Amino acid sequence: MTKFLKHFLFHMNRLGRPTRSESYHSIIEVTSSNLKSGFEFWSIFAIGICWATICIFANPHSLPRTDGRLVEECQIAGIGGGNGNRICDIKALNKNHRPAGHFKVTGLTMMPFDQSFQITIKKLATTAFLAVAMLSLNSPDAAAQKKKQFSESEISTALTYKAKQDVDYDFKVSGRPTEEMVKKAQMQSSSELFKKTGYVIADATNRVVRVLLDTNSDRKLDYFSYYKDGIEVYREVDTDYDSEPNEYRWLGSAGTRWGIDRNQDGEIDQWKVISAEEVAYEVFMAIKNRDDARYQRLLLSKEELASLGLSGDLAKDAAARLDNARKGFANMVRGQKAIDGSAKWINSGNGKPSLAAAGRGLSKDLICHDHASSVFESGAGGTDTLALGTLVKVGDVWRLMELPQVVPRGKAIENGGLLFPVAQIIPQFDPVNPTERVDEELAGLYEELTKMETAIAKEAEPGVEMAKLQKDRAMMQWKIYQKIPEKEKSNWLENIGDTVSNAYQMEAYPEGLRFLESVIKTLREAKKPQSLDYIRWRMIHAEYYKKLERSDRREKEDVAEEYYKKLEAFGSEFPKSKFAPEALFMIGQNFEVSRNADPEKASRWYQACEQRYEGTDFGKRAAGAVRRIDGRGKAVPFSGKTVDGKVFDISNRTLRDRIVVVYFWEMWCADQKVNAKGDTAFEVFQDIKSKYKDEVVIVSANIEANADAYKEFDGELKGIFEMHAPGGMESSPLAAQLGIVSEPTMIVWDKEGKLIDSESGVGDLDRIIQKQE
Repeated sequence: MTKFLKHFLFHMNRLGRPTRSESYHSIIEVTSSNLKSGFEFWSIFAIGICWATICIFANPHSLPRTDGRLVEECQIAGIGGGNGNRICDIKALNKNHRPAGHFKVTGLTMMPFDQSFQITIKKLATTAFLAVAMLSLNSPDAAAQKKKQFSESEISTALTYKAKQDVDYDFKVSGRPTEEMVKKAQMQSSSELFKKTGYVIADATNRVVRVLLDTNSDRKLDYFSYYKDGIEVYREVDTDYDSEPNEYRWLGSAGTRWGIDRNQDGEIDQWKVISAEEVAYEVFMAIKNRDDARYQRLLLSKEELASLGLSGDLAKDAAARLDNARKGFANMVRGQKAIDGSAKWINSGNGKPSLAAAGRGLSKDLICHDHASSVFESGAGGTDTLALGTLVKVGDVWRLMELPQVVPRGKAIENGGLLFPVAQIIPQFDPVNPTERVDEELAGLYEELTKMETAIAKEAEPGVEMAKLQKDRAMMQWKIYQKIPEKEKSNWLENIGDTVSNAYQMEAYPEGLRFLESVIKTLREAKKPQSLDYIRWRMIHAEYYKKLERSDRREKEDVAEEYYKKLEAFGSEFPKSKFAPEALFMIGQNFEVSRNADPEKASRWYQACEQRYEGTDFGKRAAGAVRRIDGRGKAVPFSGKTVDGKVFDISNRTLRDRIVVVYFWEMWCADQKVNAKGDTAFEVFQDIKSKYKDEVVIVSANIEANADAYKEFDGELKGIFEMHAPGGMESSPLAAQLGIVSEPTMIVWDKEGKLIDSESGVGDLDRIIQKQE
């Protein structure tokens, strides 16, 4: 700043010599090179304007009068040196007709030869400039604009923000950043670089590592950007400004993915943008982590399938493949052994996409990868192939249409070829280990098993021959189990449990449960308990569903009673099983909703589930069910976000003196009739609102798993708080709060915020309200 003042005063002292355009150029040049903030620049720019204005008015040519006399005539005499300067004689018409003075014109600036007048004006301009400059530079606003120095504590806090999704970035921390990391970081306000309130964090070499912004000036951060090697690779944005990100974007070298998180739980609900290569990676990670939700959001939706314009046999084939892909993931994951916790994804083997031109069975062109695949390194070492089948491009996303297939080396790829059928593809042996071969004896067993499964698939009608085939297959699976490596045994055993119990339930292997019982006994004696709980769980359900299908109404009650006794025994036999919480919860649910309902027993079983398995999904649901059942006459909590991002909390004081109704439902409930008049629930709610106005608050708590289905319905409800948290009764966070076990369910709180009803239907709502008047 001092440098600027000196430079400026230097040009002031040259008044009369440089042109005005030269002076302005000097000011801009000095300001640009020396001022450090926008505030200083514009302050000095304003001061410069003031100085220029003074100089302009100091020009006698611009003054309307000289010594009170009207300037009437100016004659350019054309006298001067070679530099183009001219002398202008200005004659004032006074009674003596005496010249008023001579002025030299230099460029556009007219300076008086009268040095005393020049000096006076110069002093006035300099004094004004210095006064205004000092005031502006020492004002509170100017001080506030100086660069803020952030403490190490503040920098440490800023670095604790971490990406919710998997991405590689600089200064990545799992908890608090290390002291060394904080010392290497520097932080400054983002207002100068981004014109938004927030922070920019850089490393010791001034490379940006984080940008945290408040884009809507509500004093809350809503934009979180992460950098790798100075380039932005990932961004989280809170577009509804409720303090939780709902969009995740990969950028730069990290890819193109753009995910939407509707319920803001940190899990992506829908892909807005994703490439074919990234679909391949997501499928691999879903298999590796046994993550069904991650897999399901990659599949083509029914609406998207319809939009492809397929017809005839092609449409039927595509629908069948997609249906198999939706239902077969769990069994596929259990049946494969190569992608375990130590497996690593290498790359996508898709190559260039293909274009299926409009023609027979296709009403429009489709961009696709008809034999998509990826390469990964298995936990046992070496590379393997994951066949993805047909991928299609729908808008900005690539969609999976088929069940992935982990392909053993030397085996044919069976999926793919929907749009371009070709001969079966056989992956090559591992190029890294070309001499590697599968154990010959084990390979022979696999070959025999394949023959058996082919024979089973060809057998149209179950019978004696089918039972023998199923038994032979089970025995072959057991032989393979004894030969495979120890780390693969658990998955293979679960595969045995699936195939045998399914065959038993379909009446294709009547002795199937006896075979599985012998497996459990053998492994118990060998002290190998791994996956025995899984086999027992499959046995219980296979037997239950088989008997249920063959029973009349009276027998069904006995079948159900036997089923719940076996669930109770399962909880005692395998208390540490991942299925134990579900077993206890289902027993409680039976006592709540069966014909011989007993709320007290239901509550006891729910309490047992909550206490033994606190923190599990079923433990949380059980806790909610206890609150609901035992909460009559109590202030039972309930809260959630409406579809427009607002928080609804039953304990809010604004709801006092108002009856609150929360209705849990899925889309299939929308047209259900709830009274003798044939009204739907929402028609009843509209009547209630018309009758009671603001005395009654109605909340629609939709837990529909299909977010797209609810999106079409959203906005049709008038005067009703709308919530949507997908997941159904099993996993919706709204349903979990009160342990919802049947749909639709209506729960009512009185004017004091106490729960008064959780069992009645919507048709009884008016009667319930009248009792409270």
